[in-house]
Amino acid sequence: MTSNPATIAKQKRGLNVLTDEQRTEATKRIQTFFKKEHDLDLGMMAAEDILTFHLQMLEKHIYNKGLLDAKKLITDRFEMMGIDLDLLITT
Repeated sequence: MTSNPATIAKQKRGLNVLTDEQRTEATKRIQTFFKKEHDLDLGMMAAEDILTFHLQMLEKHIYNKGLLDAKKLITDRFEMMGIDLDLLITT
C-alpha cells in the first residue's frame, strides 16, 4: 500500500498546532540554537525533523493540559455562578 506524498508530509508534521509561518520561525530558531550552542549547521530538513519529533513527543501532554485548563476554568466559573445564585436566594 502506497501513501501519497501529501499524506506522508502531513503525518510527519505531527500535531498541527503551528501555522506555516510559526513552523518556519521555529525551524529557523532551532537552526540558530544549534549553530550558537553547538557550532553545528543544521539544514532546514534536519531542523524540521527536530521540531516534528518534539511536537509528536509532547502532543498528548499539550492536548491534555489544554483540556485540564479548560475544565478548571469552566468549573471555577460554574462555582462562581452558584455562589451568585446563592446570594440571590431570599429567606
